[in-house]
Amino acid sequence: MSSEVQRVMEPVATGMNGLYARVRASAFLRQVTVIVRVFLAISFILPGMIKVMRSEFGFGLGFDSATPIGSVFGAFYGAGAWYAFVGWAQVGAGLLLLLPSTATLGAVMYFPVILNIFLLRLSTDIGGAPVAPAMMVLASAYLLVWDYDRLKRLLPGRHERAAPMSRRAILLYPAGCGIAALVGFWVLAWLHVADLNVLGWVGAALALVAGAAFGALAAWHRHGMAR
Repeated sequence: MSSEVQRVMEPVATGMNGLYARVRASAFLRQVTVIVRVFLAISFILPGMIKVMRSEFGFGLGFDSATPIGSVFGAFYGAGAWYAFVGWAQVGAGLLLLLPSTATLGAVMYFPVILNIFLLRLSTDIGGAPVAPAMMVLASAYLLVWDYDRLKRLLPGRHERAAPMSRRAILLYPAGCGIAALVGFWVLAWLHVADLNVLGWVGAALALVAGAAFGALAAWHRHGMAR
């Protein structure tokens, strides 16, 4: 049965790959993609900077409003470090979208954030149709489809085997990732990003352990793929 399904789906996959190649070869769509990236980046960088500077951001509704959306924004603003962290995430995603080498990572970061904003917009009574966030969700999804050739290795399917890893490399993965996470934490804490400096050595230890755990998981995954 699986061979029959594969025989039926193979021409479909071939046709889809051919269509995708023609779309990516279109000079017009490449220009459209650049415009979409710039538009989405600006739409995140500006409100993100407002949050980073700890200014109120609530679509002019007032954070003390008795409406459900006013209460949501009031609690969001009162979260302090989380409020600033979301702002930095928006700014980071926007900046990544502007650079061709990191645009795919920016699109991956952008989509869940804008989808969350869209669902919040649907769940609260602001007034008017949520056209703008819906269009931004579609634009963000378009960027993910545009970068399918880079993202397809994350999807289930047959992939080329990775090169076998030595035992030394397996041990260096957790150590390197742990040190990188530790250095990254201290840099962000020194810059007072999201008030990470208040966590002190506890935050540094958590960053080290989390980085090492991520490195161990990555090494185990790559070693398993190689086998």
